[in-house]
Amino acid sequence: MQGKGQGLAMPLSWIEQQLSDTGHSVAELVNIHNQSQAADQVSMRNSIESIRLLKTTEWKEFVESVSVVEKYCNRILQVPIL
Repeated sequence: MQGKGQGLAMPLSWIEQQLSDTGHSVAELVNIHNQSQAADQVSMRNSIESIRLLKTTEWKEFVESVSVVEKYCNRILQVPIL
């Protein structure tokens, strides 16, 4: 609201006084908001990257490499039948 003309001087002054009474300033709240927005953007970027990773994962190979059942079956198939 700063720099928007004399019509906003009184409301801005009132807001600054109310914030001052709570121990905050306009600049402090703007900074907090900017930090929050930056954190949200990082979270969104991480989510998108995770989705891209999920899309490119070869799930059959992954499951076969971590599956206890798959390892057991492979071990049984390697034992000669008498």
